[in-house]
Amino acid sequence: MLQIRFISGLALGLFALLAFSLPLTPAQACTTFTLQDGDDLYFVHSLNQGSVPRVDGAVFINPRDTWKNGHSWASLLDGDDSSGAGLVWKSLYGSVTFSPLGLEFPDGGMNEAGLFIWEMGFDPEYSTDESLPVLFQMQWMQYQLDNFATVPEVIEYLDRVALDGWGWHYMVADKQGRAAIIDFVDGHPVVTTGDALPIHLCCNSDYSVAMDWLKKHQGFGGDLPIEQRFSEIPRFIYGAKLMQEFKDQDPVEYCFKILDDMSVNVRWSIVFDVSRGEAYFKTNLDGGIRHFAFVPADFEPARGPLMLDINSPGPADVRSRFVAHDSSWNAALLASILHHFMDEEADVEVLARSMTEKIRYGTDAMVPDSVGHWAGVMKVPAKGDWMDLTMDLSLERHGELTGKISIEGMMAEARLSNLDETAGLLSFTAAMPESGDLVQFKLFMTADGIRGGAGTWDWDNRKTAFITLHKLP
Repeated sequence: MLQIRFISGLALGLFALLAFSLPLTPAQACTTFTLQDGDDLYFVHSLNQGSVPRVDGAVFINPRDTWKNGHSWASLLDGDDSSGAGLVWKSLYGSVTFSPLGLEFPDGGMNEAGLFIWEMGFDPEYSTDESLPVLFQMQWMQYQLDNFATVPEVIEYLDRVALDGWGWHYMVADKQGRAAIIDFVDGHPVVTTGDALPIHLCCNSDYSVAMDWLKKHQGFGGDLPIEQRFSEIPRFIYGAKLMQEFKDQDPVEYCFKILDDMSVNVRWSIVFDVSRGEAYFKTNLDGGIRHFAFVPADFEPARGPLMLDINSPGPADVRSRFVAHDSSWNAALLASILHHFMDEEADVEVLARSMTEKIRYGTDAMVPDSVGHWAGVMKVPAKGDWMDLTMDLSLERHGELTGKISIEGMMAEARLSNLDETAGLLSFTAAMPESGDLVQFKLFMTADGIRGGAGTWDWDNRKTAFITLHKLP
């Protein structure tokens, strides 16, 4: 389900359409699960929307080794942070995504390494830490697919990027059979995984609450009968029963059956055959199951992104119908949605073209290499005001990344430790000269420099410090 909030008078959610202010109903319920069949693994999702008769969108094949420029939803709508201040990264992995908003804004998908992510409507509390980069929640999902191969990798970097958007929580899974549900509570990621996630099923409810109710039912430790019902917790229970009953059925067909039996008003249904590198999907406009295979060569950067209108009719195997990404089509898709939420004076077509332009791919010249000499300021609170301290950072790479840092009045030529550079994120620690106390730095690369924050052991209760650095010639 997709919901709406407003920022600067503009709608943040795009999909609730006529029902944005209504509470969650069975007609808006989405489902994500994984199904294991011996050595074979399937990732499965349905997008449900009872308030509209169809959901338009596209299937994308996204290339690896491509520079991306990150944006918050606020910046996409209002033009904020458009001067090169957003997180930038180069995709390590190609991916297949399904999107109702166009390129870079997936509702979910899977990358070539076998990492899967999808959203379900829920009520998050995203971080407001101003020292973190902010990504629109759909682009944040693309960021995960671009940069990580496993669930543990996603979890490791969850607290390094803030999100904005509307009400979702997320399920991630990988080809090793691991899975996790990611919620955001009080600005912090809360992860349910491992033994706490005995059934890899996520809907629009709190997982622990759903599991508590499941244990009261037959087959899961209780004596209550399980019936097909479409309210939120009962449909989770019914879905768990269907998953438990999987034996020797055709796995792809059975995955679609589970989605159909768990919910009403399903608009999109998607099944990834992880082992064979195939995607299957159907929409309510064309009940026939379509599919396509993807191989490493499909994600070569020279090919650029490929797209397929998800509602276009066609043969069962649609791989030959993918075409090069069409910016005009992409902008028209965005405009068709924005029209529902902008005031009458807004030029929706101009905004849609602007958003499409902002997320276009960059080049190697888009961002400076982290290696080199950086200079700038660290802004710290001082007696009710702010004080700028000059800061110098030198990074070298001789096999591994090393460096030194100097901060006015704090440290001089201090050696960096615990250096990590991943997915456009840069972090390290440095010791104060007298006390030996460690200061941790959480930075991120932008098109025009390095930004981020610094703090002590207790990061959440640290005194705020903001860093802005530019590379010296």
